[in-house]
Amino acid sequence: MNRRLAIVTLLLLLGAPRVADAQQGGDAVRVNGIGISSERADRFAAEYLVRKGRDPRADLANETRAKYRREALEQLVDEELLWQEAVRLKFTATKQQVDAAVARARADARTPDEFARRLERAGLTEATYPDHARRQASIQNLLERKIWKGLSVSDAAVHEWYVKNSARFQAPEEIHARHILIPADGSTPADVRAHARRDAEQVRAALIAGADFEKLARERSRDSNTADKGGDLGWVARGVMVPEFDTTYGFHVVRVDERRRGELTPEAKVQAEIRTYLLGEKRRKASRAEMDALRDRATIQFAAPP
Repeated sequence: MNRRLAIVTLLLLLGAPRVADAQQGGDAVRVNGIGISSERADRFAAEYLVRKGRDPRADLANETRAKYRREALEQLVDEELLWQEAVRLKFTATKQQVDAAVARARADARTPDEFARRLERAGLTEATYPDHARRQASIQNLLERKIWKGLSVSDAAVHEWYVKNSARFQAPEEIHARHILIPADGSTPADVRAHARRDAEQVRAALIAGADFEKLARERSRDSNTADKGGDLGWVARGVMVPEFDTTYGFHVVRVDERRRGELTPEAKVQAEIRTYLLGEKRRKASRAEMDALRDRATIQFAAPP
């Protein structure tokens, strides 16, 4: 799992903090006596709004802005608790891990200017980013060495989930069809559309009487993509084609040449996908339990209602 994604996943697991008396000073919240500054909280709240698809500069309703700020503060609290636990258990990232994290961030930015812009948006500098990377890598160590340690998914569990959810891996029925299109879109005058419908009905009657479908398609269909192929639409999954004879494109005369039942994807082909999903579920459950435990033991003090 991508390291950054793993961390973000855990930080999104919010719980109800134990709130003590309000604190004075420049901290938005204190976690076991460690302050998170109002400046950092405001900056992170603005980033959080962007991730939620909101413009932090927009004139949002007070209750909406307060809701997002509270959620952002909760994430900062979670991160601080995880960092403190990583330090307590001596899972602090090594210099090699920090250097590798910084190198990945630089590579991901592609250019030095883009890296500098990302740092600025996050309120970081070249000098402070390694400390940020150290915290994140330490939290990842905590995840891998404690919270997720020993978690695995057996072949039996994969098979059981596959059997219970086999419909997810069932391909839809397909038909091999041909059509003849008599065009008449929404802008076509009523009398012209009525004439097109009569043409389509005449084509259908001729086919019922024994006319060759492919020959008629070449002569009468106005679908430039299929007419020269005898109206061949190829194999189409059930539900893809509109069922109506009359559509926004005009009138269709359709013949189904073949049907084939959708096949069930073999378990072997989706085993890795299922295992990854089930392992992710286990990790999320373990993460929730750890986060709840950390919060139960923590003293979290807000300076003011977020």
